[in-house]
Amino acid sequence: MGGLYDHWHADIAQASDYYPGGMIMPGRYKEYDWSRMGNQSQQKDDEVYGKGNLYAYKYRMNDARINRFFSPDPLHAKYPNNSDYAFSQNRLIDAFELEGLESVSIHLRSFISAQYTFDPLNRKFEGDNRGASVERGATARGRAQLDYDFPTNQVKLKAAYADPTYRYNIFGSGKTSAIGKVKYNMLTGASGNGKKIELHYETQNPLTPSAFTPTVDVDANYTINYDKVSNAWNISFDAKSDGYPSTESFIEDPSGQKIMLGFKYEKGTPGSQLFGEADTEVFKGKVKVTLDKDYNFQSATTDKGGVLPIVPAKTKSE
Repeated sequence: MGGLYDHWHADIAQASDYYPGGMIMPGRYKEYDWSRMGNQSQQKDDEVYGKGNLYAYKYRMNDARINRFFSPDPLHAKYPNNSDYAFSQNRLIDAFELEGLESVSIHLRSFISAQYTFDPLNRKFEGDNRGASVERGATARGRAQLDYDFPTNQVKLKAAYADPTYRYNIFGSGKTSAIGKVKYNMLTGASGNGKKIELHYETQNPLTPSAFTPTVDVDANYTINYDKVSNAWNISFDAKSDGYPSTESFIEDPSGQKIMLGFKYEKGTPGSQLFGEADTEVFKGKVKVTLDKDYNFQSATTDKGGVLPIVPAKTKSE
């Protein structure tokens, strides 16, 4: 082969069959070369209860014979519905112990990039006067925040609301304001080692008669899976809107770092775009987000090889 290798032989250090929880099945274990790692790639402590019966996780020790930790979960205050000593939240078949992986938040927002906009009666309204942003304080005509908690495999809609709408008075100075309502519908389902989420929300201009006011419609789909081998989130996403106003979506880790997934600026006017359902594709893609040891964002790469920037979390002084 001209000095080139055409294949490799792997050296097997050990082969094991485990009971749920990590206890080695008697007679179904073979160790060719000593390895300190065992079930779920955790370090074994064979000197206490015998081979493969005790594992040293990041924060505490787990007894694989009874599937229980010696000490309480460091995050027990956040999960009062779960046992403080349970291993893998008692999901021994379809999940694994993550020790500290909390949630990833998904933000979806509609905003008017222009400084001003006008309704069909030519009345003047304030826009959001901004570009696409991951700042929490950025105003929006409608928004929703989803929190996906991996240990409990739950998705919660944390917020669905709109910022105030301002209309300039026709006679005299000053402005009239009101806050629109955001209606939403969310569906979730299993997807590999994660979750599939479908979200729809709609809202109206609160300063025009609702019977004659078209709705702002947004439909978005997210699929989130955790890859234990590479310690990463694999996220696919797509969204449609009316084409007006602008639409943006970003994700946020527990430390407050953010990654913009996609955005599209509005075209046309409310009168020309808002009638009908969400039929304009605003963004679509796939991204792999690698995590650090504390499960915060470390890097983000799209399926096409592009790199997405990570916006650092703001400090209290900022």
